[in-house]
Amino acid sequence: MVYQYVGHFMIKKKVKSHYAVHTPSRNADCGLTCSEMYALRYAAGYVPRALKNKLEKCKSKNKDLLNCIGDMLNSDDTVQCDSTDWIDCVDRGGLTFVNGLTFEVFLAMELEIRSHLQVDVCKPVNFISDIAPTVKNSEDVLFFWSMLSSNWDEES
Repeated sequence: MVYQYVGHFMIKKKVKSHYAVHTPSRNADCGLTCSEMYALRYAAGYVPRALKNKLEKCKSKNKDLLNCIGDMLNSDDTVQCDSTDWIDCVDRGGLTFVNGLTFEVFLAMELEIRSHLQVDVCKPVNFISDIAPTVKNSEDVLFFWSMLSSNWDEES
């Protein structure tokens, strides 16, 4: 049984090295897997859509906020990447697409939240008091948010 196990293990390794298939399992820039990037792209589209629906149902429709949400949505200058290709594939006509800057804001928030959740597993974390203030004050989040909101009014 030992010889069979070792032989099988060696043959599997040899076959994998000889017929290697390049599948990027991790995004080198941020440390997220492809599946996590896809989920983040999906969630990034869901948030503006939900806010837009909520504002449209509201009696005091704020046109400025609706215009700001419109700026967050997909535009022609969006850079194509794996996650945008994936979202195009799974779209059946109801998904909302965000532009690159909006996705960068969500990515910066995700990375900031992850850094706080992975610090100490045993310590309970309160999102409102522990994580939310640091996400709001994160340099990366503020940088991408300022780029996204550069042409918005201060009140909006």
